[in-house]
Amino acid sequence: MHTIGPHTSIAGGLQNALISAHELGANALGMFTKNQRQWKAKPLDPEEIALFVKTCESLDF
Repeated sequence: MHTIGPHTSIAGGLQNALISAHELGANALGMFTKNQRQWKAKPLDPEEIALFVKTCESLDF
């Protein structure tokens, strides 16, 4: 199987990138977890990471 996926937005939370890709029928995705034009970024929230992982599992990513 080929891996096909879009670059998706994390607006509203990292998990939303997964949901958007899933709705498009993708089996992969690309996303930036911070502003890609800067090196400086706040650390990712452990709760947000856990929700992202849970969403990955529920959508078979």
